[in-house]
Amino acid sequence: MPIDMEKYEFCRNRIYSNDYYDLIFELDRPIEKYIAENVNLCIHPAGVRYGILHVNAANASPLDVERYTYMSIPKLYGLMDISALEASGSIRLQQQRNLNLTGKDVIIGFVDTGIDIFWPSFRKKDGKTRIKRIWDQTDEQGIMAEYGYGREYTEENINQILMNPEMDRERKIPTDEIGHGSRMAALAAGSESSDRQFIGAAPESDIMVVKLKQAKQNLKDFFFVRENAVAYQETDLMLGVLYLRLQAIRANKALVIVLGIGTNMGDHAGGSPFAELASSIASQARCAVVCAGGNEGNKRHHFYGQLNGEQNMKSVEINVGEKERGFTMELWGDPPDIYTVTLVSPMGEHSQTIRPGILRSERITFILDPTVVYLTYHIAEIRTGKQLIFMRFQAPSPGIWKVLVTGENLVSGIFHIWLPIDAFVGEETFFLVSNPDVTLTEPSNAYGVLTNSGYDHRSGAFYLESSRGYTRTGFVKPDLAAPSYEVSVPGRENRAMVMSGTSAGAAILGGVAAQFMQWGVTNGNQPLMKTVDIKNYLIRGADRRGELSYPNREWGYGTLDCFGAFEVLL
Repeated sequence: MPIDMEKYEFCRNRIYSNDYYDLIFELDRPIEKYIAENVNLCIHPAGVRYGILHVNAANASPLDVERYTYMSIPKLYGLMDISALEASGSIRLQQQRNLNLTGKDVIIGFVDTGIDIFWPSFRKKDGKTRIKRIWDQTDEQGIMAEYGYGREYTEENINQILMNPEMDRERKIPTDEIGHGSRMAALAAGSESSDRQFIGAAPESDIMVVKLKQAKQNLKDFFFVRENAVAYQETDLMLGVLYLRLQAIRANKALVIVLGIGTNMGDHAGGSPFAELASSIASQARCAVVCAGGNEGNKRHHFYGQLNGEQNMKSVEINVGEKERGFTMELWGDPPDIYTVTLVSPMGEHSQTIRPGILRSERITFILDPTVVYLTYHIAEIRTGKQLIFMRFQAPSPGIWKVLVTGENLVSGIFHIWLPIDAFVGEETFFLVSNPDVTLTEPSNAYGVLTNSGYDHRSGAFYLESSRGYTRTGFVKPDLAAPSYEVSVPGRENRAMVMSGTSAGAAILGGVAAQFMQWGVTNGNQPLMKTVDIKNYLIRGADRRGELSYPNREWGYGTLDCFGAFEVLL
């Protein structure tokens, strides 16, 4: 089918231009409220439930939670990165004669910072690439017909570049400037190094990559993401996982998607569009989705509160740093509880108490303080039905801010407040009294995905930075703890480097999932294997300490031991 270049150019310009807002909408709901112009619409389907609409900002209202709804404004995600494979049991599965599980005929897909095609970890013994496809969303001149933006590289394209990288100096070569995606791919699927000092968990798997483009500045400004922070928007992530799923269907192979990104935006129960999409794909046969749990456990960005009839008000104190240009906070509670807030500036000035409504927004100013706070109440947030109080602090004065939370109609009286992930705000902005639990980042709280926390495989200690469970609704997450501290990875020319963060654990877990997919799908032992099957095998074989009770908020059902899972299974 020929490409409609005029339509393609029209949509592509909107996707990259900061003059357009990208909005998520449910396909069964009217979109008139979002549309400032009613001709030449550019809409991307994003699964069976959602679509992505690009709206001219000049003819539309400024980004606002009341106008566009909380669900519709794409959340921003950051990277979960700050002799592990032997500890996981993966190497033993490769070497065990009756199993010989190397990920053969299984696709491992990454939606991340890209991949450095020149790393030896991604080549076969004959020097050719093991990377089957790359969708580079950052290439504004590319022609990628199915999604309207970016450039697609096939295995043939990559091999041509590897054989003669100088043959076309004008051609853009796919790469990974940050390195996060390359390190994850090497851990999950890297080939054995020439000195035999390293091998990935699934060294014969096929590799596919989506290189995410940076989020638009209008979204970074709306969420006050700090300057130079790496941030990706929900819409690009949604299309990225759908691209990988489509390629796996076309190749007729099992698929493992590894996600080393996360956000504190959302209900922390898998209710965001991207988390829901990831969970939906994870539930499909011959698919698995692995998510890093995040590195927010020690950041003091989560507040837990509980009110009752005797104490129906709690003061939440936030230290705001000197150079903070702004930040957001989200308060989530369950019905029938109703919460109201009053703000107190560092100078002691009180705002009026804002009464909740079905959907109500207020602009709060102070007489003695230049700070402006935009506050939006959702008594029943459109996607989850839970109460959400969304707060945007613009040019906040440094010092101690207080949020006085009052409850009415209380049953549980439990509420949570989250600041953004560490990468998005200054290190001097945090809760004075914080809670390290319920700090798993989205989408790792989603029901269907396989989620890991982190530990130090050398000492056996829990990784201090690792996020902890459970989800806001009490569902057991993480599922397992995986090696996440100073994990060795070979780079270009096999130069050694280390990687810390739960994304390293997710990469190892993703490689292990590919080994299971080979056993189940490729080898015909369980042709319809999906995420929940792999999860159940792994938690049965997990290593558990006698002095702890399981599951728990730190370790889930124990530490990853995939060989132990096969010992139980076989």
